[in-house]
Amino acid sequence: MITKNIKVAFPLLLSILWASHPHAAIITDAGTTGLDLQGLEWLTFDETLGNSRKKIEAGSGGFFANGFRYATRKETETLINSAWGGVHSGWSSNNYQGANAFITSFGVTFNSTYDVFVGHEGTAFIFGAASECFSNAIYSCLGTVKSALSITTAIDAHNIIEKKTELAFDINIDPVGFIHEYYGADFGYGPWNYEAENNLEHPELASLLVRDPSLVPLPPSFLLFIPGLFGLMGLHYKQSRSVA
Repeated sequence: MITKNIKVAFPLLLSILWASHPHAAIITDAGTTGLDLQGLEWLTFDETLGNSRKKIEAGSGGFFANGFRYATRKETETLINSAWGGVHSGWSSNNYQGANAFITSFGVTFNSTYDVFVGHEGTAFIFGAASECFSNAIYSCLGTVKSALSITTAIDAHNIIEKKTELAFDINIDPVGFIHEYYGADFGYGPWNYEAENNLEHPELASLLVRDPSLVPLPPSFLLFIPGLFGLMGLHYKQSRSVA
């Protein structure tokens, strides 16, 4: 009878441990192609959407307790640069594939018809360690990656790299992507980045959280699992002694 109870209780303890551990949507190198995730685990935007940095750092969602932190500016730049498609740092057909891969992987934070863009969707997120984008610590770095299936009229796109305005795409032909040096990317043309206040809460704004998989803390429920396991081992030992 004791052996039967052990066989039932052991998987039950494992299931309790699994159920009590928070399972966030995590992007890893093994599950994502086309983006340089740098061997880190990244949280999808739906997990933090609408929450301010101030709340998240105070413990909301339990992300920091589970080893997550805000991606540094360098980590974010490496990630977004890996999605960059070429010569343009703003809207460009060259950037559609990379922008779409980023949005598909991390999730859409807004989706709307915007100005002349059709099928326009994208991400808006905060990132960076304290004071990485602005000397005042009440601000964080602001990033965005966007895409659109087409445009309804020819417009000029500002090319930050060459400091001039030029036509970036054709009407209703090229899907376009938006990857910009001032919104998380880095092409070596200046240290400046847009910023957002740490207490800002917006339904279309998320946080770019990351963690090192080798440093993931054990969940508190694991502490309950250990004595339960030793208890089962004790029961098994007593049964073995009585049979002998």
